[in-house]
Amino acid sequence: MQTQAISNIQKIQLPLVIKIVENEEEKMKAMLVRAIVYMHEQSCPYQEEFDLNDFSATQIIGLIDGEPVLTARIRYFDGFAKIERLAIRNEYRGRGYGRKLISYLLGICRQKGFTRFYLHAQERLQSLYESYGFKVVGAKFGFSDHGYIEMVLVDAGLGKMPIHHIGCSP
Repeated sequence: MQTQAISNIQKIQLPLVIKIVENEEEKMKAMLVRAIVYMHEQSCPYQEEFDLNDFSATQIIGLIDGEPVLTARIRYFDGFAKIERLAIRNEYRGRGYGRKLISYLLGICRQKGFTRFYLHAQERLQSLYESYGFKVVGAKFGFSDHGYIEMVLVDAGLGKMPIHHIGCSP
């Protein structure tokens, strides 16, 4: 009887909560996911993975019952948002969490009025980003012994950036 109860509990999938990092503990969890994925799995040196941009970026964390599962960061520029450092722990891949994360990131940027999105994608993930409408731009390049491509998504027909409304009559 107890074995059946444990089996039923294991079948219940706890919900993934994706959110903007709100405190130092959540930021530490986000950095931990990046260290696991990039430094451990992909042998990326610390100096290449962590930079001063972490202090100005919007950090995102994905949690399941408080356990860090995925992360990303967004930086905002004049005319575009740059999506960076997407990482999902190996044991949580293949569950559609990557798609949920990308949708969440684009949603945050769109709420802020951005219609142009830029990222560096590992070549093996090109088709995933293309399914969102991203297009390859520029030349391929290498980083930490992995092939990357530059990709851009432009939302057609959406309104102007908020900066373009400053000083305008409503």
